[in-house]
Amino acid sequence: FGYTQAPTSPRAVAAGALLGAAVAAKALAAPAALVVALLVLSRRRPRDLAFAAAAAAVVMLGASVPWGIDRVWEQSVQYNREASRLTSYPGAVTKALHTLVDRDPIVLVAAGLAVAMLVLARLGWVRAADRPSPAGGPVLFRPASVLVVWLAVQFALLVYEPAFWRPHVAFLIAPLALLVALRPPPVVALLVGAALVMPWYLSNVQVLLWPDSYNSEERAAVDALRALPRGSLAISDEPGFLWRGDRLTDPYLADS
Repeated sequence: FGYTQAPTSPRAVAAGALLGAAVAAKALAAPAALVVALLVLSRRRPRDLAFAAAAAAVVMLGASVPWGIDRVWEQSVQYNREASRLTSYPGAVTKALHTLVDRDPIVLVAAGLAVAMLVLARLGWVRAADRPSPAGGPVLFRPASVLVVWLAVQFALLVYEPAFWRPHVAFLIAPLALLVALRPPPVVALLVGAALVMPWYLSNVQVLLWPDSYNSEERAAVDALRALPRGSLAISDEPGFLWRGDRLTDPYLADS
């Protein structure tokens, strides 16, 4: 968003490079490209959009070429697209919403307050933010609109993804957090909201914060791994078992 304040080609290149790094790390980050494209277009600098796209392509190619572009595509995109669907589309929507409500209620409260402040500022009921923005342009190019588009497209991609796991909901946190940064809600309201949802948050993440000890079957699995000859390789969808069993795993096949 700094680009909208002072649009320069180096900033466009930096944004494109960061986008390329994000997509190279996880293809599910691709909807962030909409943010870069819309914000650059909002300043009517098509050359900068080309610079940003080129920077993103260079970074992604640079991260892929050493391993083979075809192999990276197979492991990063094709493998997930051909995976068996974990839930139906309605089930994926429910999973995403439940995960947000269960694990990120504080972020949701903060984002809800931020959106309320944006609406109230638009209606003239509270003072508008003292920061320059392309607010005079089309609605689609305004920062808040860009974030809403990013959030909606990211949510749709998660639902569309066959191998959609609850940790993937983390991709929704970035646009929600930026909405809060765009129009920070009053501190008092934020603290009150956080205090109200804190018991719910702790009740839903206590298993993550204070995990239970192994049950008998998991304990037996770790004991079996430790009984293997020293230096043995093992493959598991639960690499934690391998680490606790002090056994190695193939780094190219570790699903962590």
